[in-house]
Amino acid sequence: MRRAEESQLKSSAPDQIVLLAPLSGPIVALADVPDPVFAGGMFGDGIGIDPLAGRLVAPCAGVVSHLARTGHAVTITTPQGAQVLLHIGIDTVELNGQGFTARVEDGAHVAPGDLLIEFDQDVVARSAHSLVSVIAIANSDAFDVVERASGFATAGETPLLTLRANGAAAGQATQAAHATATATSAHEVRRQIVLTQPGGLHARPAARARESVRGFDATVDVQFDGRHASIASVVGLLGLGAGEGATVELIGRGAHAQQAVDAVARELLREAHGEVEETPARLRSPAPPTLRHDDGAARAGAPLDPNTLAGVCAAPGIAVGTLVRLDDADIVPPEPASGTPASESRRLDQALKAVDAELGETVRNASARGAVGEAGIFAVHRVLLEDPTLVDAARDQISLGKSAGFAWRATIRAQIDTLSRLDDALLAESAADLRDIEKRVLRALGHTSGATRALPDEAVLAAEEFTPSDLSSLDRERVTALVMARGGATSHAAIIARQLGIPALVAVGDALYAIPDGTQVVVDASAGRLEHAPSAVDVERARHERERLDGVREANRQHAREAAATADGRAIEVAANIATLDDANTALDNGADSIGLLRTELMFIHRQTAPSVVEHRQSYQSIVDALQGRTVIIRTLDVGADKEVDYLTL
Repeated sequence: MRRAEESQLKSSAPDQIVLLAPLSGPIVALADVPDPVFAGGMFGDGIGIDPLAGRLVAPCAGVVSHLARTGHAVTITTPQGAQVLLHIGIDTVELNGQGFTARVEDGAHVAPGDLLIEFDQDVVARSAHSLVSVIAIANSDAFDVVERASGFATAGETPLLTLRANGAAAGQATQAAHATATATSAHEVRRQIVLTQPGGLHARPAARARESVRGFDATVDVQFDGRHASIASVVGLLGLGAGEGATVELIGRGAHAQQAVDAVARELLREAHGEVEETPARLRSPAPPTLRHDDGAARAGAPLDPNTLAGVCAAPGIAVGTLVRLDDADIVPPEPASGTPASESRRLDQALKAVDAELGETVRNASARGAVGEAGIFAVHRVLLEDPTLVDAARDQISLGKSAGFAWRATIRAQIDTLSRLDDALLAESAADLRDIEKRVLRALGHTSGATRALPDEAVLAAEEFTPSDLSSLDRERVTALVMARGGATSHAAIIARQLGIPALVAVGDALYAIPDGTQVVVDASAGRLEHAPSAVDVERARHERERLDGVREANRQHAREAAATADGRAIEVAANIATLDDANTALDNGADSIGLLRTELMFIHRQTAPSVVEHRQSYQSIVDALQGRTVIIRTLDVGADKEVDYLTL
């Protein structure tokens, strides 16, 4: 750009806003940006830059009013109220965060030249339609672009755009920005609520509450029993140990404190319509173990045989098989970093992004199969991955010279220790979710615990405690049962086992480790028993019982279409909760009278693009047709928190 033009831009009037270049590279006119949406000004007036370096910096002073989850875009609101959208590349939302590292958070105050986002140009260029990036004024109705640069831009130095306020709309925008900037802790709202959801403040309601405050200019803390946690941290919320029936206080601060507190309260008080996890609110002590005699009679309280262990039923059923121990060797990464804190921090960021992408694919696959519980569990894991309590603590360790792997493991172990001390079984079992993401991130960092074992036919898998990811890719043709030394009937692994129809026994204790690998066992999960080295008679009896149960299930299925009624003749409508056409057909085969809830978001959550009106109509019509005149209740898209959809991300 010529010096005269640059001088003219820098010497703008007091009522004008000068935006410096956020990137270095050739300037591209907005009409020449290779995307019709941007080029047509649908995101507002602006300009483009073809970046030569992977650093996006703040073009002005302001507040980060929105940071895309995928890290490819950020919006800054200036003190005058201008909303400046900075979008790196074209169609980069489809990268799902790969190649992007955000260096700021929502609500951060920034100065001109502050680093906002780093991106790997090679990764983005190979996958995106174009690297050309856009600077757009989202509220162009309130601010006019009166001058714009041309030629070559240098990040943080070249004046790129000059804006001028445009009448009353600008005045309103300025007032809103001023209210945001001047909101302080003095603007405080408090509200007490009683947790009524089964299990209290566990992972899924915590994730939904966290999502509910997005878009509000406010912070919310939850206080319970002398402890408090930010609503932004699911891990911190779990650490409160607030179970069902607990009274918690919500404390909101900021310009939108009342709205934010009310939104959190709605999430924590709302009923989970059709989404109640298949978990009892509390673990109860198991009934005394029983011995079953040859005639099938059970004698309560009788001592167990020496070759029989007692446990808690997590998923009913009976199975015979070979015990295969799958405990991972504990992965202990080297403590000292091999590089600088900055390089270790980047390694952690890359690992977190890789695991997030992996989990996203798992969620989409589970949703496509109609595995509602499994999809929800792994969606919560994605929320845990970006939890500030975990990420910030790991970065603190890295700043002290620790390796990324060591820092992540130490952070997770500290949180597991906190959760394991809670006097609440359901909340304490969330520690298994943390162990799961610990293993995933360590694997992404290159730390492994050994080779994968080949499974024999009729394998009974044994471990201290399985995590959800251990079960997400089970060979259902070979695995007949699961046995755990620890864990509980309300764990996420137990939910998945029930969904898969695999008998599972938990809380067997350390005696499980005394059974040699390769031993034949009988797992009677329904009775809470594990029999090792059984006699041929015991094995035959177990196989016969399994066949009998299969026969009972088939007989029940044959009678499933008969009308349901109480003993006094009052009709009962049996309604199914479904997500797909396959679910609808399965529900009919099992005697459903109607569909009580069609969860439409799970039909389309695994896609990269939004469904069209025609696709909506065809999908719903096929289910209505399959029900042959029966009632179908259709719920509109219920997304956010633990049910993110890629095509709705900015």
